[in-house]
Amino acid sequence: LLGDREKVRIKAPVTLDQALYTQRERTLLHLVNLTTNQTQDDFLCEADAHEVIPLHDIEVSLHGKPRRAFLASTGADLPLSQDGQWARVTLPRLDIYDVVVFE
Repeated sequence: LLGDREKVRIKAPVTLDQALYTQRERTLLHLVNLTTNQTQDDFLCEADAHEVIPLHDIEVSLHGKPRRAFLASTGADLPLSQDGQWARVTLPRLDIYDVVVFE
């Protein structure tokens, strides 16, 4: 699916799920925090998340040279640095879900 080239690198706990999509002139990185404190409610093993444990300082590197990176939820810009062909941002905190938008 990624072809010959890696598109994204993420430094975060294994409980972070991600999906990368390209949309016209931008790239969307969907991030889902699967770190929860769950309890079993009944014999059917249905578990509800009673507490979400936030993730902090998630480092994302995207192959390419975008001009801007921001959070879709708030529109807040994320400081963007460039290291060769990799653009880097750090997401300070992720509660449950957000999208990092690279333009």
